[in-house]
Amino acid sequence: MTTSSSRRMTPSTRSSRSVDIALDISESRVGSQKSNDLENSNYPYNKTDSRPAMPYTIGATFTAHRHVPPAPFGNGYNTPWPPFKTGHFRLPQLNYCLIRPPMKGRTLEESYTLTVADIIRTGSIYAAQVVLVNGDVVAKIYDPLYDDEFDIFDDKRDVVVLSDGDYSREAAAYDELRRDHKAQCVVPEYYGSWTIDVDTLVDGQMYTRHVRLILMEYIPDTVMTAIKPLLLSAETRSAIMKKVLEAESLIFAAGVLHRDIAPRNVMLVSPSPTSSLDDLDLRVVIIDFNVSNVIRLSEPRPGESDSAYIQQQWPGRIMGPVTRFWNAMSDFAFKGWVGSKAGTANEWLWECFGEREEYVPLVRDAGDRKACPKIDWSGELEDGGTRTDV
Repeated sequence: MTTSSSRRMTPSTRSSRSVDIALDISESRVGSQKSNDLENSNYPYNKTDSRPAMPYTIGATFTAHRHVPPAPFGNGYNTPWPPFKTGHFRLPQLNYCLIRPPMKGRTLEESYTLTVADIIRTGSIYAAQVVLVNGDVVAKIYDPLYDDEFDIFDDKRDVVVLSDGDYSREAAAYDELRRDHKAQCVVPEYYGSWTIDVDTLVDGQMYTRHVRLILMEYIPDTVMTAIKPLLLSAETRSAIMKKVLEAESLIFAAGVLHRDIAPRNVMLVSPSPTSSLDDLDLRVVIIDFNVSNVIRLSEPRPGESDSAYIQQQWPGRIMGPVTRFWNAMSDFAFKGWVGSKAGTANEWLWECFGEREEYVPLVRDAGDRKACPKIDWSGELEDGGTRTDV
């Protein structure tokens, strides 16, 4: 986990021999602890929050073991979902989370002691609990017990499976991105996926739950939602937005589709404490990959051209942001970062990125300026190509 000499101790680098057998003993611990009571379908259901107090408080200490997540599923992956909204799903959230453990993956022997130093974001309105551990490392904890039990329509959610999905997708994305040095400049440094045992006391009985998490670099700066863009000049807003979409393009080129680029998932990092937002060296960092997908592991999207073929035709170029954000800038428009009308935002996209040399060339429909631009295959066709799909 160490990125410089000022970093804290790196996790133990002992051999990563699997300890699944040892940990699986505790996996079934609930079975010997009043499991019949927990599984009772006639258990009196009460929507009043009966969950124990949040365990991720300042000073709390956990022993984390390195964990290999299960294959990512959902959001474009063709991996089958685990059983969803079945079995004990209708039980109260506390009972359900005590009975149903997360998907196994593979637990390794390597361990690391985590001590919560500060709270970044916790509470049942969040799908994951985010805390600062050991001074300068962020732990994102996918604990289904403290996820929201009901959706906006008041329908019960399968919090265990949904937490598994978030964990598996985010870990897969960060693991893919750390293979690309350019993408590494626009995402937090990733320190891997881990699992902890969390003791949960219910009616005088102690239960042990396995909870998954990831560790990453702490970015101590400003989330984009904290800024009032209309107080900035139009030039500064545009320059920041360019950096955001340039960062997303590097992530896409590295093989990850984020799917949720919005101000709440963008950090603005000043090069120095005295720098302003119009500093040319302002750094953009993209966070929150729980709904993303690794492109090579996913189903092709409708109309998507093969990335290997594109690289063959335009070596060294990457797909710019125009086709992914055309008519899809509402999150930024709502906050005032771009024009509120789709046409205005689209024209800004084209002006900023449509004809840049580092991106794959695009062409617009002369008869329909509202239509999304497409890859310009004309140069290839002049050389004897036979493309017929666009």
